[in-house]
Amino acid sequence: MYTVLFIVSGIIGALALAMFFVSRHEATVDDGPYVYFRCPFCTKKLRFQARKAGRPGMCPCCRRRWTMPAPSELAAR
Repeated sequence: MYTVLFIVSGIIGALALAMFFVSRHEATVDDGPYVYFRCPFCTKKLRFQARKAGRPGMCPCCRRRWTMPAPSELAAR
């Protein structure tokens, strides 16, 4: 009896955890448009959310810091 109860509660807990991660992923899928550009130091292709333009950023490859360019600055290049 306790074994069945333990298994059922484990299944319910696993389903609840899965639903949490699915709902969390769905909430973050549509974060808005992205801006793609290359790091000015190592030329790695990067992206960031367009609403974060002008904020400081750091390249995950070369670890150098820079300011995220505005979309109008990228069009001028």
